[in-house]
Amino acid sequence: MSSLPEQQQPDVQQQQSSTQEPPLSGSGAAVNLAPSDFPDFLLLFHGLLCFARNNNYGPDKEHVCEVGVHTKTSDHEFNLLVFELQQTDGGDEWEFRPLYHFAPERPRDVPDREIIVDVSDPTVPGVSFFQGSGDDTRDWRRVPDLEGPDFYNRPLNKRPRAMRLRLIVKHGLFYSLTTEHQFDRIIEEDQQYRHPLGEIAYFAAAEVAHNEGGHLSIEFGRGGEGAPQRLMLRATDKRKYWVFFFNSCPDDPTTSANERRRDCPRDPTNPIKERRNDFHLYLKTFRLPAQAREFGVILRQEENGEATSAGRRAAGVEEAPAAAVPFTRNVASTSFIDGLFSIELLAKLLSSFESPCGAAFFGQTTNGPGGNS
Repeated sequence: MSSLPEQQQPDVQQQQSSTQEPPLSGSGAAVNLAPSDFPDFLLLFHGLLCFARNNNYGPDKEHVCEVGVHTKTSDHEFNLLVFELQQTDGGDEWEFRPLYHFAPERPRDVPDREIIVDVSDPTVPGVSFFQGSGDDTRDWRRVPDLEGPDFYNRPLNKRPRAMRLRLIVKHGLFYSLTTEHQFDRIIEEDQQYRHPLGEIAYFAAAEVAHNEGGHLSIEFGRGGEGAPQRLMLRATDKRKYWVFFFNSCPDDPTTSANERRRDCPRDPTNPIKERRNDFHLYLKTFRLPAQAREFGVILRQEENGEATSAGRRAAGVEEAPAAAVPFTRNVASTSFIDGLFSIELLAKLLSSFESPCGAAFFGQTTNGPGGNS
């Protein structure tokens, strides 16, 4: 994105194709309407998740945001969690409690292998992507675009069988939530040259709201109101909801470093990609273009040395009771993400800030993450 540091020397691979970032268009348009600080419904996505627009979904050919859950990894697990925030009688605090948790063992355990998030009578219909100005870290372009100019800069040939579970979001304003860590893009076979990315998304996020009488639904399968399982949530002035979608490695902070799963690396500047972070696993979701070099993501060297989230858990951060969780009302602040680590159920599913397990985007694709156009 234009607000990030400029490339310092020519990249031969990028010179072979256009360096202009493709616009987000159609129903999934780029908009400069900023996200709310404290939305009625907040959808948060963390882990190996492949985002794309789909402008031809279902029999009605709806324009949606479709997310492919990476299922070709040995130790990443899908989890859906819903939390309810209820304003206290005094009105100054919000109680935070778990409402629902779904963790299928296999993609086929989900009817049609689809989870559909829909809104009746949405305040703002359709799907859009926030594109800010300057250094706004909520800009959707903080989500690494595998088809954009920072990476392969072309439509990629996807591997649909690597994404056997799909999330369909029919309405929402999508944006990113970052930490303050800075990252670079590298070429795995020659790591001397680094292309600065700046802050990248720790969470992909979306906010949703409905008008009075409306509701948000989470459906398992395409059955609509007849879906085998269907959650209905209605926000009010005193009730909000946070919905988390994880595809990450559940972490047990009591295990030693040698016992931790090999697919969940924690060495953020290691030259060996498998030990650095999970970004290399996205190569299982598409075919590397002919004569292209494999790209990776690495923590900027001067950023190393801060305590990782795993370190915080190992140090025994005390879990706060639900009513006392110290959440800020600005979800874009780093203190908001810090607060999530005080909830044990979430902390074990979150990756470290320095080796984030974050989402990716197929920015030139308009027929879903399994599509090739």
